[in-house]
Amino acid sequence: PPFWGFPIVIEQSQRPATTVDPLRHTARRLIRRGEIDAAERLYREAVTQDPSPSAKLALGRFLVSVCRDKDAVMPLQEAAREARFHAESATAARCLNLLAGIFHRAGRGADAARCEQAAVRAELDSAGRLSAMTLVNRATTAMGAGDLRQAARLLVAARRTAAHDELPQVCLASGVLWLNCD
Repeated sequence: PPFWGFPIVIEQSQRPATTVDPLRHTARRLIRRGEIDAAERLYREAVTQDPSPSAKLALGRFLVSVCRDKDAVMPLQEAAREARFHAESATAARCLNLLAGIFHRAGRGADAARCEQAAVRAELDSAGRLSAMTLVNRATTAMGAGDLRQAARLLVAARRTAAHDELPQVCLASGVLWLNCD
């Protein structure tokens, strides 16, 4: 079940199963039981044992899901940098999208825009199309610039391409747009 209304997504490593996978599985069980501190310890242990970009992304996603954006920035930046170095474009894009969302919430528009642009490049390199989260981030930037029509177009496109776990954030962004139209 979701924690505080946010779906918690556990990023799986691109590598074969290791001793880290049982730690992530146990962390999911702890989250469901509400033992957030214990789950965080396991995520950090997983990063220690497997300091891969996907392990750092999993830690960053967990921290964002429990409303600890400031703590998520460093592991996400490290993961994005390492993923780009290892040509893991999809992982880099996921990190950059999370960072763009964090920076938007913090009122750091220029940093959010830089992350969005880098995410666009990474997604086009990896999948040849933009993900729903990149479209939501771009819509947020358009809203901030007062271009509500462009924001609406981007959110419609995001809804069409959203995976199941992305729909809540697309719907939330659509609601924010609707509130700004009054």
